[in-house]
Amino acid sequence: MVVRASPQAAIHDPTSPYRPHLKAAHRADPAITVSFGSHTVSSPRWRPLHNWHPADVLHFPYRSYQQWENKGSRRAQGDKPLGQYVTALRAKEAGRGADRFESLVVDDDALERGLALGALELDTRLRDSLRHRELEPCVSYGTSYLSDSVAVRDADIVRLRRHADRLSSRLAGLGS
Repeated sequence: MVVRASPQAAIHDPTSPYRPHLKAAHRADPAITVSFGSHTVSSPRWRPLHNWHPADVLHFPYRSYQQWENKGSRRAQGDKPLGQYVTALRAKEAGRGADRFESLVVDDDALERGLALGALELDTRLRDSLRHRELEPCVSYGTSYLSDSVAVRDADIVRLRRHADRLSSRLAGLGS
């Protein structure tokens, strides 16, 4: 994996599996609760460190058409009806699942177009680090590194606002 979505591309499309997602890292502690999907953790002993992103995880969320279809259907009808899952379910139900999945795959033509438009970027940091045999990592941070951090922080802010809105609604319900 040496291609990723550029933070300059639209990232808040709820039907896109390529928008920034935060994954939580935590200390080993029996009091920690990890949310489904490992996007958040909570603990009575530790505070979250929002806006701190010490590691990147490169992850293609769908490995095959069958896995995409199964995950989309299961999640849309169950625990997490996010736009990307609902889109998968609706496409499957309409008999357009294969076309929708293919629109997510970055083939050579899509890569060329995405690079030209600035929607995709080559990112060889992981590959280069794994090839480097010295003790110190061989990672160069290009100009997009700061943009990436801002994009992830913006995505975190959106999620925090949603959480605050849900809490506000719950509190309003308690007052009536």
